Amino acid sequence: MHNLNREGTALSSLARGNRNAGDLSPVVNLPPPLPRRAPTASFHALQEWEGYVVEMRAKDFVARLTDLTAGASHEREEAIIPLTELSDHDAARMTAGSVFRWVIGYERSPAGTKKRVSQIVLRDLPAVTEADLREGEEWARETIRALGLRRRRERRRDSASSSSPFSVPAMARASSCTSVTASGSS
Repeated sequence: MHNLNREGTALSSLARGNRNAGDLSPVVNLPPPLPRRAPTASFHALQEWEGYVVEMRAKDFVARLTDLTAGASHEREEAIIPLTELSDHDAARMTAGSVFRWVIGYERSPAGTKKRVSQIVLRDLPAVTEADLREGEEWARETIRALGLRRRRERRRDSASSSSPFSVPAMARASSCTSVTASGSS
């Protein structure tokens, strides 16, 4: 490789005494090399929930969670989560009804170090209010009535009036199960 001066004349040719620079091929100006991308951290989620705060307490909060990893469409889990799991900024803004995303997974640093991470991020969505919950419950009751559905407990109560106190429907009344079924099924 030749060292070039400002005019593009090969210095090595001049150093050998060859004063005729016309014999050299033209200088090609190449673009500067692309900057190297710095390695970035990556994250692999193992479990992810979306939730909302039901109750705030001094050191923790109660939340209802929807398991996004399992593809759930409504909350099925309830958790008590320490406030120390939140960033200071999010902890100061958290109130009953706040919506958040909780992700647990592995973070890999640019150097390749792997660590397990639990991160809760408060979503900037309107908080769910008590009025919203009441409206939702009323909507659910109206939907159940419109579809001809009713609670098992109500079906059992209707059928228990004609059965003995030791029948399955009468014993089932003592349970706290409140699942909803179609009124035509058994």
